[in-house]
Amino acid sequence: MNSYVVNLHPIPNGTQPGETLTVTNAAVSQFATSFDPRTSCCYITITGGDLHITFDGSAPSASNGHHIVVPFEGWWSKEAARLAKMKAQSGANSKVVMSQFTY
Repeated sequence: MNSYVVNLHPIPNGTQPGETLTVTNAAVSQFATSFDPRTSCCYITITGGDLHITFDGSAPSASNGHHIVVPFEGWWSKEAARLAKMKAQSGANSKVVMSQFTY
């Protein structure tokens, strides 16, 4: 049996720019970028201070949400990136960088 595989890795979506957020503990942050319909996943890196994040519409806090420990890097679905609400833990601000990819 023969098969032809071209590229199993995500391809950068050149139609939408990436976005960089500075997340503080003073307010909840979300990505403001519009997501291209062809985007299937987003590559996320987080540096600086730890943060809390929710995906269910609730406000993140020290007692609510996932605790992300920096440094962090990983792949999120487009929907997860669109719904993410972030708030830095008290102390250092977090720098969150997101780029859109498609298959």
